[in-house]
Amino acid sequence: MTRQPGDFIKWDDQIYVDCDTFDDECGRAARRGRYLGAGTTALAFATVSALAWNSGYVRIPALDGAQTSQRVPAAVDSQNIGPTAPPTETFTPAPTESPSESPSESPTDNETSQTATAEPSPSETKPERHTVLLDPGHNGKYLKRLDEKSGLVEASGHNTPETEEVFSISRIVGAALTKNGVYVKYTKQNSGDTISQRDRAEMAAEVDADLVASIHTDHSVNPLKRSQLIPKKGQKRSYNGTTVTYDNPTNECLTREATKLVILEREANNGGVKVTAESFKSHGSQVPGDITLVQLWGAEAKPDAPWIYSELGAKKGSRTDVPLSGPEKAIYARGLAKGILHTLNSLDDIKRKCGAN
Repeated sequence: MTRQPGDFIKWDDQIYVDCDTFDDECGRAARRGRYLGAGTTALAFATVSALAWNSGYVRIPALDGAQTSQRVPAAVDSQNIGPTAPPTETFTPAPTESPSESPSESPTDNETSQTATAEPSPSETKPERHTVLLDPGHNGKYLKRLDEKSGLVEASGHNTPETEEVFSISRIVGAALTKNGVYVKYTKQNSGDTISQRDRAEMAAEVDADLVASIHTDHSVNPLKRSQLIPKKGQKRSYNGTTVTYDNPTNECLTREATKLVILEREANNGGVKVTAESFKSHGSQVPGDITLVQLWGAEAKPDAPWIYSELGAKKGSRTDVPLSGPEKAIYARGLAKGILHTLNSLDDIKRKCGAN
């Protein structure tokens, strides 16, 4: 059956409506929360904004009897089909910070619609109030600098489309965490910000983060390539005769145990596709060394906070410039959010195991 705009689609145990071409009637009806009838099937739409429909996939609550690929008449909004339904779920995320500290760039309506897909179930146990620092990778422009504290050189640029999409993903994750009682901070307030690795690391101490999560995608490798980078004792970075070695057993243990839980949740939320634990070198880095600078310096700045570092393969055939779709970003974000929540719920036990109390 050929999918058409207006078709209902079951995907990832949720019911969606296909509005790839943006159907005004469909959008207006959805914003008014109408029941859209198609035969004996009825689906209630939550309140969303018009721009959210540009993503092509908007999560809606499925009622009993909902059918996959059930066609909705194009002119459904011109018909008075059923009463206006009160929204059963809203797509506007709770603010991640106090108004005075809000990011200068809010998630777009498109990202907001994807947030609902990424959110863990409301029935999940919420952690105590913790602080998480989310670190969307890369910069708005090329940055190369000598780090005076270590003598190492860092270089990081603007990777398209990674820079933009991981910023979007970080906001989806952040909204899901906030709804589960987590205080969320970000290393970047806009996708085009340029922030050094040293500054990112020291932000962990500034906000007293309980956990830090760096989020990346890799458009040079297959989508089935999914990994978490774990630092290990003895790993190092070098520059011009200067070598800095990672030697923090407590931070290593915290990050390892946290990463295990993130891997568990990522695999559970992406159809069981394996997520591998790797070092920076085995991941394919061309720089001398086998640990990311942000994890190396993060262990110095905030040794009692696990620093998880996630990668997702995003190559599309032979193309390396095709952004992740809304559903792909949502799956990635959902696994990360659930992994972080799982870690926060287990953090006391992890700290006892690692001698960090």
